[in-house]
Amino acid sequence: MWRLVLSLTFAVAIATASTSPALAQGEPKFELGFATLAAMIPTIVGQPLENEHFNPQNGDSLQRTTRGLLVWRKAGNLTAFTNGSTTWINGPFGLQSRPNDTRFPWEPASPSSQPAGRHPVNWSGYSVTKLATGQNYSSVAGSWTVPTATPPTGEPLGFSSTWIGIGGECLDSQCNRVDHTLIQVGTEQDASTRGAQYFAWYEMLPGPSIQVTSLTINPGDQINASVQMVSGNPGEPQGWQLTINDATNGQSWSQTVQYQSSLDSAEWVVEAPVARRVLPLANFGMVTFGQIKANGTNPHLTGSQGIVMVNPNGQTANVSNPSSTGDGFSSCWGAGTTLTPCSPPGQ
Repeated sequence: MWRLVLSLTFAVAIATASTSPALAQGEPKFELGFATLAAMIPTIVGQPLENEHFNPQNGDSLQRTTRGLLVWRKAGNLTAFTNGSTTWINGPFGLQSRPNDTRFPWEPASPSSQPAGRHPVNWSGYSVTKLATGQNYSSVAGSWTVPTATPPTGEPLGFSSTWIGIGGECLDSQCNRVDHTLIQVGTEQDASTRGAQYFAWYEMLPGPSIQVTSLTINPGDQINASVQMVSGNPGEPQGWQLTINDATNGQSWSQTVQYQSSLDSAEWVVEAPVARRVLPLANFGMVTFGQIKANGTNPHLTGSQGIVMVNPNGQTANVSNPSSTGDGFSSCWGAGTTLTPCSPPGQ
């Protein structure tokens, strides 16, 4: 359920993104907060059995060791280690330990006390799913205006993607199973203190993003995009037509590809990309999706299909209610834990 950063022109971002393959192929080791905690209690933590990896279902990072499990918790930005019966937490009062069946008073509230609705760490938008509607989804379309991106407060870099796609959603009501197929097209809006870069791309998981170099993308451009299955059936390789049209400068791109999709969902999303971890979300202000279609028709979105981002780096992206016609909505950037109020298109 997340998009990997491929093309980043900022040197720091390139260095960050390029560490992941090397770590995956080399000897496992502790890094960042996990390294700090392991150094504090080395005989308890033991040695790494794998490199740190990201859990897209709850936003945490995990790493198995010879003696248990290291966990970075998105809720509260806490690093902890458990051996199955006891948990050690490097928290606001230093290193503390407790039995697994108890909690410290200062630990973050349980998910049930968080705001209602879906709050993933790097998606903001709407989706329609086979789980809810019983339909397969073989096409998706939508339009948006490329936003101006700036780094979020306190960060030298910020990243954002705006896209439409098929697949990548939850396969059960608790999101214990995730669809690992996702075919998508979109625009990238990344920023540093020295400027910003904008480009179009497409991606077919588990492959990387591929930049569409024939398109010149600028903030303010009106983008019309579609992903449509043109041949094949569920459960077999399919032919797909990918299209991006820049109505502002008149440029267009289209390509036919082969891909085997689950056809389980269609979505319209603003995303914080991932390079080993979820990246800081660029301040994009507001992005409005319009003229959205699923299977060639208006999906008549409802508020319950909205997805609100709570990024572990301290940014949020709230969503509005759907437009009165049910085929549009807005996503609004925010900082801290308070969601920015977001109005539907036309209000």
